[in-house]
Amino acid sequence: EIERPKFTLAQGPAWLTIDPATGLLSGTPAAAGRVSLRVTATLEVEERSIDPKALVWCQDKALGTAMKTLGPASLDLVLEIEP
Repeated sequence: EIERPKFTLAQGPAWLTIDPATGLLSGTPAAAGRVSLRVTATLEVEERSIDPKALVWCQDKALGTAMKTLGPASLDLVLEIEP
């Protein structure tokens, strides 16, 4: 099983978008210059609750599962837009 992160553009210009599945940035800038942005990634994983009494006897007894969100992890970037 492969977990896939979800990407978001936490900070950036209005013309810039991000694909949540791939993290691909796209857009058409209005002018040349520097643009600061912050990309974040989160990961949802299934977490199991295990019966600690069963572990004593080397058994793995799941009591239930729940989705857990890991992150966000952030990356600050600066794009240089050329004319």
